[in-house]
Amino acid sequence: MEILQSRDLNHLLNVMTIINSSLDKDIFRQTLLEYLLKMFHMENSIFFLTDENSKLTDMMGINIEEKYHRDFLSYYYQFDPFHLIQGPLNGNKVISLEELVSYSTFIKTEYYNDFLYPQRIHYKTVVYLKYEKTLWGIIGLFRPKQYGNFSKKEKSMIKILAPYITQALKNIELLRRIQLENSILKMVDRETTLGLIILNDQLELIHMNRRASEFCKFLDSPSNSQTDSDHSKNHSFQIPNFIKEDCFRLREQMKQGFWGMAYLPVCRILKISELKKYSVCYQVLPREMNPDKQIFYSIKIIELTQPLNLNLDALEMDFGLTKREIEILTHIFNGLKNAEIASKLCITEITVKKHLQHIFEKIGVDSRTALIRRIIDYRSIQS
Repeated sequence: MEILQSRDLNHLLNVMTIINSSLDKDIFRQTLLEYLLKMFHMENSIFFLTDENSKLTDMMGINIEEKYHRDFLSYYYQFDPFHLIQGPLNGNKVISLEELVSYSTFIKTEYYNDFLYPQRIHYKTVVYLKYEKTLWGIIGLFRPKQYGNFSKKEKSMIKILAPYITQALKNIELLRRIQLENSILKMVDRETTLGLIILNDQLELIHMNRRASEFCKFLDSPSNSQTDSDHSKNHSFQIPNFIKEDCFRLREQMKQGFWGMAYLPVCRILKISELKKYSVCYQVLPREMNPDKQIFYSIKIIELTQPLNLNLDALEMDFGLTKREIEILTHIFNGLKNAEIASKLCITEITVKKHLQHIFEKIGVDSRTALIRRIIDYRSIQS
């Protein structure tokens, strides 16, 4: 490799500045190609992005007429030597035309004479922007015959830049995905009374609001019910398997072409206890909310069971409960935890626990679950 001169180093630094200051793919590609034209004395170049299957898409060209782009996609692509190596390419990131075919043979082909020559393209070097097994994009660098082929030093400079360009594409994609997810959350997370979970196309958690978190913790507890000591805020829990299984079924419907069905909410009723019943509704976010066509699942959790209508006077008389104990009992039936009851009644959590112990003793139970069942039985007798 030839020693890089100060001018070469300045070029590399300028490209690195473009890479590090880019927040938009199109602006990044446009700015980069324009600079590479000057840097390598070219007349035209292209920059393809790829889809999730590493297929070329979204071409941006400098001094490339739309007619030639259409002709390439409709016919000439099959004769391009670079097209033949896209599948098996492994490891190499910068490849020149002469590495694939001899020029003496190539300049006699229809592809060269009818397609490349009219565009003043004689020398081609292609940059494959790969990271591990993923192809992020392809850059085509073209020169007319009079400027000569790309030198070893120029190819070395391209090889130096390739991994940084790839990383820039990855960073821009990550930023775009974060912005997309945030915009989706603003649109769907408006009903704070609902539990809300957002999963991405890999069924990974993107967002979970407080009510959904409490729902998952509730299902994850050994008894599926609240106890005297509330779950720790740091309690580790998993998204229930049935939620992921339902989303997986939606994804299978979409693979079979049933996109319209996936847009409609699909609900299941989940009965946890005599008191707890939930509606869990699934929906794939509509494409107009998702311009990049990535799949996001919205799961809304609605508590269906209404608070029981208790005969408070009868409870007070039959069990000898005080006014404060009646208040606490009512809040328990509304699903409040000790800390929430304390906050509502402006008392300490310790005081709530003392009152709760007195209620247990008077009614003859030893847990909240037994308390609820006892009161439900009592209410049915009173009815």
